[in-house]
Amino acid sequence: MAGKRRIVVTGAKGLIGSYLVEMGEAEWISVVRPSGHAVDGEVPIDLESSWDCTQTGLPEKCDAVIYLAQSSSYRELPEKSASLFQCNVVSAASMLRYAELAGARSFVYASTGSVYVNSEESRVITEGSPVISHPCDNSLYPWSKLTGETVVNSFSDRMAVTNLRFFFVYGKGGDRQMLLPRIARNVVEGNEVVVQGNSGLGVCPTYAGDAAEICLKATELEGTRTINVAGPETIGLKQIAEQIGEKAGKQPHLKCVQGKPPWFHVDVSRMVECLGRPPVSFADKAACLLE
Repeated sequence: MAGKRRIVVTGAKGLIGSYLVEMGEAEWISVVRPSGHAVDGEVPIDLESSWDCTQTGLPEKCDAVIYLAQSSSYRELPEKSASLFQCNVVSAASMLRYAELAGARSFVYASTGSVYVNSEESRVITEGSPVISHPCDNSLYPWSKLTGETVVNSFSDRMAVTNLRFFFVYGKGGDRQMLLPRIARNVVEGNEVVVQGNSGLGVCPTYAGDAAEICLKATELEGTRTINVAGPETIGLKQIAEQIGEKAGKQPHLKCVQGKPPWFHVDVSRMVECLGRPPVSFADKAACLLE
């Protein structure tokens, strides 16, 4: 590990984190949920509960922190909103304090594209587009992320900080209840895939392996930044189901209904400028949803 940067990553066993820690460019210190089975390089911390950043097994020194942790309670809102905010806001603040004490030069926070105001109209989303202005039951998750971003930015006089707003991340081993894995499962099992209008909801899928590379590159940035992370194209759910069906050798069972769903056109020019090429197209990596 000589000469490699030491990087602490929370959510190391999540979708992006699992791709990240397989990369050999750094010495990874993985923060994982306590289970009694931690191995070398893993530090068990319950980020949904109160913890003391000075009383953990985290190393005294590190070069960067990548905060990918997600609350396991995000589908049980508002009942478990305390766990959500503990993970996305309070523990992020504690990890920022740890990063400061450990001499980290950068902190990267995984936020979400759902912080933007939803619109039925086709529009391009930039980092300057309107964001939600108050919380309600169906926006507690993005609100917690937006609050987390504010906390991250408050440390900008102590280290470089970057908020990455991810859109529709997919990959091998992802949460089966998320949109793209759910479509893949329905195609394989012959279940209906409901499509509004001619094409269905328009999304810009981001391959998790590319998202991981972007996280690593973000640790090298200077200053304070907010960056949208999205795939290079916007495609409808109908086309997504068809491409998955082609990879699986299955004809998708599409059910078209009336409606005009939104299309997420995301401006990734800042991402390309700061972090390199955009992620690969969905057609190139769709097969990973079948693994």
